[in-house]
Amino acid sequence: MKIPDKIMRSKRKTIALVVTSDAQIIVRAPNETSLEYIEWLIEKKKMWLKQKLSHVKKLNETHKKKKYLDGEGFLYLGKWQRLNIIKNQNVPLRHAGDLLLINESDLPNAKKLIDDWYKERCDEIIRGRVNWFVKCYGFNYSKIKITEAQKRWGSCGQSNTLNFSWHLVTAPMEVIDYVVAHELCHTVEKDHSEKFWIKMITIMPYYKKAMKWLEQNQRLMDV
Repeated sequence: MKIPDKIMRSKRKTIALVVTSDAQIIVRAPNETSLEYIEWLIEKKKMWLKQKLSHVKKLNETHKKKKYLDGEGFLYLGKWQRLNIIKNQNVPLRHAGDLLLINESDLPNAKKLIDDWYKERCDEIIRGRVNWFVKCYGFNYSKIKITEAQKRWGSCGQSNTLNFSWHLVTAPMEVIDYVVAHELCHTVEKDHSEKFWIKMITIMPYYKKAMKWLEQNQRLMDV
């Protein structure tokens, strides 16, 4: 059986095996968990892990680079939007319902137009959610930056600068809220200590569900 790609130890009380969207096996374990026990658990769960790895690899094989053609799908707030190519629209790109409407004449610039649309929407949504949590829970931060990161959805700098990937706007709102709350908690607790997770679960009791969604759907968030 494949050995874990990463073992992440913390003050958590339970052990978890995670198969990520890029087919990595990650072990989240309490600090005192021995390597022997981790190896035993992986061997015990090898059939489940093989099934999960096979499923992820199949998903990755079917996930192809975006084609800017009529009907192509783009994920936004956890729901699929379809690209619709039209003529004589007075703006290059417009979002209506579950459609992204783009002028046929602007099709050569489709990727930039769609990426810019995502960034604008992400900036608006993230700022709104950050300020909501600040108002409700009294957090303090210095500024917000929207980044190009594709795997690190959020981070908090030493000066309490909050950084968020614009790809995050492809996820459902409850997942966005998890990442926002996570980084705001880091303005108070800089590491993943027990105090940090107590604060997280107080603010967002369902955060594990959001973490799982990110782990399972990372590949779909590529634009």
